Amino acid sequence: MLCTKEIKNKIYSIQNTQKITKAMETISNIKLKKNKLKSVSIRPYLNSIQIIIDNLKKGNLEFKHPFLITRKVKNIGIIVISSNKGLCGSLNNNLLKIVLNTIENSKKK
Repeated sequence: MLCTKEIKNKIYSIQNTQKITKAMETISNIKLKKNKLKSVSIRPYLNSIQIIIDNLKKGNLEFKHPFLITRKVKNIGIIVISSNKGLCGSLNNNLLKIVLNTIENSKKK
């Protein structure tokens, strides 16, 4: 059976953990809002680039760039971007499982 001092210490410890968790949540919300604003501000540039690429693909140019020629897929390149921060759970493991499944499926074809 716990004595009152031990119970008070546990309550104090839990309250401190709650304060730290709340502070971490606030910081992550602020960072999320900043990143959302950045992604929204980049969107017009992405749309402009997409329009330019689409116009280049539609045009009948005398010079055909090798990247714009339609051909059979022989090789696949995969770029994996994973997290190196904590508190992401099994994100990296699930990402690598998906990549490995993709590689196995491409080998079967």
